Amino acid sequence: MEKWQKKALKEKIKRKSNKIFKTIDENNKKIILDYMEEWKKRGKIPKNPFVELSKKLKNRYNSKAICDYYWNILDPRLNHEPFSQEEKEYIYKWGEKYQETNDGNIQWRFLQPKMEAEFGKFRSRNSLKNIWNTRKKQVIKDRAQINISDEVDKENKDDYKICKSENEDEIEFDECEDKNEAKPFTKHSIQFLLNDNMI
Repeated sequence: MEKWQKKALKEKIKRKSNKIFKTIDENNKKIILDYMEEWKKRGKIPKNPFVELSKKLKNRYNSKAICDYYWNILDPRLNHEPFSQEEKEYIYKWGEKYQETNDGNIQWRFLQPKMEAEFGKFRSRNSLKNIWNTRKKQVIKDRAQINISDEVDKENKDDYKICKSENEDEIEFDECEDKNEAKPFTKHSIQFLLNDNMI
């Protein structure tokens, strides 16, 4: 397969993945729900039911799109209520513990049954991931704020040291806090002014 053909195929798959939310009708939803119910009764055989479902839906949607749609929206067990603070804390702790003992991406499907056992609510994988990612972004933002304030503190301390060293007896920290404030003439500033006037 040529490079351009591979790219075209990827784009086609991407379009199929994205349009399922907008284009799936009630009849196709029923086909998915009925098939998944039968699949559970058969002992979850075949291992990946979404490949078969894609064929049943005449390849209008790829298997990944159907899989995501079912586990995050269509599964009748899903609870779409807002998360409580206790649930969020549980997700944070579980995610941190999982990352300590495993490499790579967090497998949210392992958290689903634990959340159901703990809170009696079966949550979608995407919603669990969204809670985790929101927290992660907030932590990164908070760390950036701390780093910025540390830099500002360091700059203020450096200014203070410079001011004190220029004229130990007369200059107070408050007077030198603003870099743009006028500072007393020093040997170097006087020399600069003399040179400037001579030009």
